[in-house]
Amino acid sequence: MRHTLWMLPFLAAPAWGQAEDVYKSLALGDRVQITFRSGGTITGNLDVNPIGQKAKPRADGQPEEALDYTKETSLTINLSWEYPGLTGTMTILKTEIKDLKKLQILDRETLDRLRKQKALIQKDLARQNDQLRKDSIKRDKDAQAEVAKMEAKSKSENDALAQAAEDAKKAKLAEEGQKLLKKFPPDGGWGPQKLEDIQRRSSQKLSVITPDEMEFVQSYQLWVRARDAVATPAPAPAPTPAPGNQ
Repeated sequence: MRHTLWMLPFLAAPAWGQAEDVYKSLALGDRVQITFRSGGTITGNLDVNPIGQKAKPRADGQPEEALDYTKETSLTINLSWEYPGLTGTMTILKTEIKDLKKLQILDRETLDRLRKQKALIQKDLARQNDQLRKDSIKRDKDAQAEVAKMEAKSKSENDALAQAAEDAKKAKLAEEGQKLLKKFPPDGGWGPQKLEDIQRRSSQKLSVITPDEMEFVQSYQLWVRARDAVATPAPAPAPTPAPGNQ
């Protein structure tokens, strides 16, 4: 058992050395395939790490200074050419990498085909986004219209309830007024002169004010409205025109 453990470092050394050899040969722009320790793979072109910007590219796209990938703790790859629907980079820690392979650079024909695919995808995404925007605007308008409709309905219902309450109040007052007119008929001596007489006798304490007289004084305003309503009949409804005169 001790001999087996003693040999493990020597068995691991060639694999580590092979990985280091791959990192030594890497340069910005290289096309690589990375296998994760989890088993998945991803392909892309080596790019500058957006955090740190250790190697700034020149006008021709080449870095001002070469990166030593044996000293880097992570790799940043550009996914734009491998996955037409994606645009951007991914930074991967070396500790997450199980295997790394350098691949052949894409030829011009393949790049042209990928450019066309990307253009079509971008156009389709723009169309979908435009449709989503239009749908969102329509939903907002429909929602606003529904809110306005509900508010109008609520106002109409509230107005109807208020009108019904007002009508009920008027009907009740009219009913009470009719009772007062029946109890205190104008042709029975009840009226303004009777009110003045009751008030005069009350202020001078000339005689006892009866309960009916006290009720008449307290209800005089309602009695007057009821008397006036009876004296002024409601306008007759307009006659319905004959069918032949329309």
